[in-house]
Formats: sequence, C-alpha cells, structure tokens
Amino acid sequence: MLAIAHDSARLIDVVVHGAEPVSAADVLVVETACRRAAKAIAQDPRRTSVVLVLVETDQGPDAAQRQRLARAMRSVPRCLEVLVTESWVARANMEAMRVMAPSVGERRLAAFRRYEEARDFLVRETGFEPTVFDALVTEARGRVRGELGAREHATLPGDDLET
Repeated sequence: MLAIAHDSARLIDVVVHGAEPVSAADVLVVETACRRAAKAIAQDPRRTSVVLVLVETDQGPDAAQRQRLARAMRSVPRCLEVLVTESWVARANMEAMRVMAPSVGERRLAAFRRYEEARDFLVRETGFEPTVFDALVTEARGRVRGELGAREHATLPGDDLET
C-alpha cells in the first residue's frame, strides 16, 4: 500500500510504500499527484516538484504498475525524485537511470539507503528546513499505519484535476 503526504506550498509529495502490496487505487493516487504537480508547474514554470519515496517493504509493484508509475512520474516536467530503500538493486537501478538519462527534461534522480541521508540531500538541494520533510514523512507513515485513515488516502486535495 502507498500513502502520500502533500505540501502544496512547496510542491512536495512524500510517498511511503508500506508492507501491503501496491493496489490499483494506489497507482491512481500517484497518477493524480503527478497530474497535480504537472498542473502546478504549468501555472508557474519556475516551480520544481519534489518527490520523496520511502520503500519500507520487500513487496514492490508488479511490472504493469511500475510502468504506469514511471509514466506518471515522467509526465512531471521539472522534478527532483528521491528514493529511499534498503534494496541495493533498486538503488542501483535508480543510479543507472540517472547516469544513462541525465538530461531527460529537468528531472533529477537520487537514491539512498537511509531517510536521513535523503533528507540531508533534499535540504541542500531545495533549501527547505529538515522539519518540512520530517513532518510529511510522519504524516505519510501514519497513514500507512492506519493512524490517519490509510484507506481514505485514495482521495487527495486537488484530485478534481482534469486528466
């Protein structure tokens, strides 16, 4: 299962992939978040979307879901995408994508093993305070744990965007 915490003022999405498998509804949530980010950037081309994905499971999305998620992320023209995972294979894949396609639009990719490393990187890259990321991570993790209504995460603010 995926849960997202969103900061519209800073255009940050924190995605936590918890223990349950990714569902079709989870993929729709990510696609909606990407449409929201693309719309915000279209309205103000100086903005950059920041996406922090924390993988806290060994159960990844299936091939079709990975394809849909990648297509959704590529639809965001200016994006800093950061992955946090224990999986060295996933980190190596992200590094390979970064090296092989460094100039795909204004997209930047990074992968880390620990959240603190990713947060420090994001603070350096964005200038946002660490507490901004910490609060969003806490919110998304709370949704995954059910503390904030994880099953209601399928509807996000801004979901009324036209496709």
